[in-house]
Amino acid sequence: MSKNKRRNKLVLEGSKEALEYLQALFESGELSEWLGVEVLDVGVVSESQLSETSDERIREEQSENLEVEIKSYLYALEIHTREAFPEQWAEIQTNLGNAYEQRIRGDRAENLEAAIRCYSLASEIRTRDEAFPQDRVMTQNNQGGADDTWVHLSRWFQRNTRNILEGWEYEAELKGTLFWAAQPINPAVTRSARGTTSTSPTTHENETSNENQNKGFEVALKLGQDNNASPEVITTLVNSLETCENEEIFWQLALSLGKLAPDSPQAAIAQRKQMELDELIIELLVAIKQSEEGKVDILLQLYSMEEEYLPPELELTVFDESGEVSTKTMAQEEDSYIQMRFVRSLGERFTVRISLEDDSIEEYFLA
Repeated sequence: MSKNKRRNKLVLEGSKEALEYLQALFESGELSEWLGVEVLDVGVVSESQLSETSDERIREEQSENLEVEIKSYLYALEIHTREAFPEQWAEIQTNLGNAYEQRIRGDRAENLEAAIRCYSLASEIRTRDEAFPQDRVMTQNNQGGADDTWVHLSRWFQRNTRNILEGWEYEAELKGTLFWAAQPINPAVTRSARGTTSTSPTTHENETSNENQNKGFEVALKLGQDNNASPEVITTLVNSLETCENEEIFWQLALSLGKLAPDSPQAAIAQRKQMELDELIIELLVAIKQSEEGKVDILLQLYSMEEEYLPPELELTVFDESGEVSTKTMAQEEDSYIQMRFVRSLGERFTVRISLEDDSIEEYFLA
């Protein structure tokens, strides 16, 4: 028999006598004549062997289907070129990447490299343009499956800087709130918990509220800056966290605790990254804190490194794993910073987009 010929197995059920009859036909050569093919052997197959054979057949079918998919996508790329059909071309590249990532045949490392290459190409076309933001986020989610380029927030709790991507730096202070607290108090402006502003008539109540927030924040900040990790200071921070209702003060207390007692379950840790958006130098601060079991409490804060206020209509958007908008906020007049807080399950992916007019930046996170 030629090595290129395919061998097939025919499995039959029957009695012992039937098997003996088939064996006699095989030995005489009559079985091959009757079936019209060369029969190489006849034997008994156990149930376990039969199950293994079935699994092998299913795996072979899956493997064959993936090979057909890959060939189909490669052919489709010849028709839907990048120049003529950029959106369809990007979608095909994403599907081709999925097929390579699941491919059974070939070298596993080479298949993953091919998958990453396809996802990266799709990402180039799937720009941050609002035309199809959901597709871009889904492309990046796929890329995260094969390429470890996501910021793994849960690793920050290990205090292992090798697990932090280049460009991120440790931070123990809420920089946006710190910049705001350093500004002269305008009693005609009140700030919400997200850092957005709204104007109202000048009142003594507004001025007092802002002053109290500044004082509370400064105390929480100073507790961490003094580097005094005495039992009394740690107890003060923990007790204050249990009663604090102001979001900025709460997070600064948790960050100060994280600096002095990083193993405390109430402690928070933060990283910040500087970036440029439409010639504006901004910084994104990400603070995390253990929430209920299997959950991570996350605070995002965005502020300018050059200007006193953020440009109006600067947007901060969070997308979930499916590419849908999870939460969104926008800078208003005289906003020193904007922020948002949310909870994610461990291992859950999300994307953060910072956008201003036609320019945008995206960062990808794994809780």
